[in-house]
Amino acid sequence: MKQNLVKTIRLKDSESIELGILAYELTKKNIMNGINVIYKESDLVHFLIENKYSDIDVNDKGQLIFKK
Repeated sequence: MKQNLVKTIRLKDSESIELGILAYELTKKNIMNGINVIYKESDLVHFLIENKYSDIDVNDKGQLIFKK
């Protein structure tokens, strides 16, 4: 039986601030272009996971790296 993972991500304060700023800027651009989409920090995290997951690997030392 497959076990569900915990659905919470702990972020550093700086990461949370950066994601909040980006979400605000994306939302502002959407509103200025007549698009009524409001981004949240979690939307950005989902986007990154869905689009960059396959670019992440583990090297021989057990460290996370981006594939070349």
